[in-house]
Amino acid sequence: RRVLGVIEDTGARIVLSSTWRHDPELVELLRNAGLPIFGTIPNVGDRGENIREWLDTHPEVVRFAIVDDDADAGRAPGLAERFVQTTWEYGILDGHTDKLRALLGNAGIA
Repeated sequence: RRVLGVIEDTGARIVLSSTWRHDPELVELLRNAGLPIFGTIPNVGDRGENIREWLDTHPEVVRFAIVDDDADAGRAPGLAERFVQTTWEYGILDGHTDKLRALLGNAGIA
């Protein structure tokens, strides 16, 4: 519910870098729940570096946020300030969604 609210407010799309990307049924379940899954990050070594490389090959992405409960996702140049660390126990909380909206901006969706 919280993630859908951020997506509705910002027009964001999701690129999966977590282990969830390896489970096609789970990816389909997320899509069926209304989450706009745009793509996935390849799994080749350090996840933060993989995210950085993906961003470098997608210059059209000008605003982004990284959301994960594992800090390794934000450990590459230029990623730390865009990283929102959640917890495994509680997931995405209201404070996280506030930070995501600030990072992603408002798409002007009514």
